[in-house]
Amino acid sequence: MHIGTRTSSAVRVTGSLLNQIISEPAFNVLRTKEQLGYVVLCSSWILSGSGCFGIRIVVQSERGPAYLESRVDAFLDGMKTVIEDMKDDEFEEQKNGLEKKLTEKVKTVGEETNIFWSHIDSGYLDFFRREYTSFDFSSNY
Repeated sequence: MHIGTRTSSAVRVTGSLLNQIISEPAFNVLRTKEQLGYVVLCSSWILSGSGCFGIRIVVQSERGPAYLESRVDAFLDGMKTVIEDMKDDEFEEQKNGLEKKLTEKVKTVGEETNIFWSHIDSGYLDFFRREYTSFDFSSNY
C-alpha cells in the first residue's frame, strides 16, 4: 500500500504507527488463524530512488495470489474497524511505543550503517533527520 512520500515527516510517522498497530495482528490472523503460509510479515517499504513510502504485507504460500489478496484485503478491512474503535488509552500506548522505538539509541555499527544507507539509497541524504525530528503526535494522527 502506497502511503505517500518519505520526505514528509507526517507521512513517515503515520505510516510507522499504522505498521506498528497492524504487524502483530497480521501475523496472528493471516499465519496462525488462517494458516495462509509459513512466512507472513508486515513492514514498511521504500521505493528506491523515488522516496515513495508505504506498508507491505508479505505472505509466502502455496495458495494463489487472488485468494491471498482477498484474505489480506479482508484482514485490512477488519483492522480498519479495530483502529476506528480503538480506545484513546490504547492509541496513546501505541504512540508512546513508537516514540520510544524511534528515539532509541543505535546499538551497533550495522544498525547505523543501515540507517545511513537508507538515506543514500533514497536519494534524500537527510542523515541527521533522526536527531532533529520531533515526534509531535497531535490530534491529526
